[in-house]
Amino acid sequence: MTDTDTAAGRPVIVNALGQLDNPNTRAATTQLNPDRGQLAVDARALADAHASGLTAVNITLGYAMGDLPQYEHTVAEIAV
Repeated sequence: MTDTDTAAGRPVIVNALGQLDNPNTRAATTQLNPDRGQLAVDARALADAHASGLTAVNITLGYAMGDLPQYEHTVAEIAV
């Protein structure tokens, strides 16, 4: 964000959902915890973010829920 953003009166739009993705992909609609090979920030996700005027996004890295060992699974997911 720059001084011109606030001076021009543009709102600050923050996505705090923990992800930036296309909710209409097969992985997003069929699995609770898709793995890194199934999720991607695709053209649709970027177009939607741009069209909304998104200023910032909060991305959750790692495994946040489920039965897998959290630390080990998180390290494996980040080590792309």
